[in-house]
Amino acid sequence: MTIRRDRAAGTIQLGQGRMIADLLQQYGLDNAKPRTTPMDANLKLSKTDGDPLDTDTYGFRQLVGSLLYLSVCTRPD
Repeated sequence: MTIRRDRAAGTIQLGQGRMIADLLQQYGLDNAKPRTTPMDANLKLSKTDGDPLDTDTYGFRQLVGSLLYLSVCTRPD
């Protein structure tokens, strides 16, 4: 965890950049390009669209759970 303190502004910032980078590398997403909106906001999806995601190859649930854990547990208390 990184901690940045700005005494003049009276603020403290907490960050988990290293852990996020490690998670992205672990799941093979470290070369992914950032997007502001990954898909059209008005796109309607259904269960029958596309192919099912191979959960053995893609650890989507584990990655999302890890990122949620970071967002909830990176707190000053």
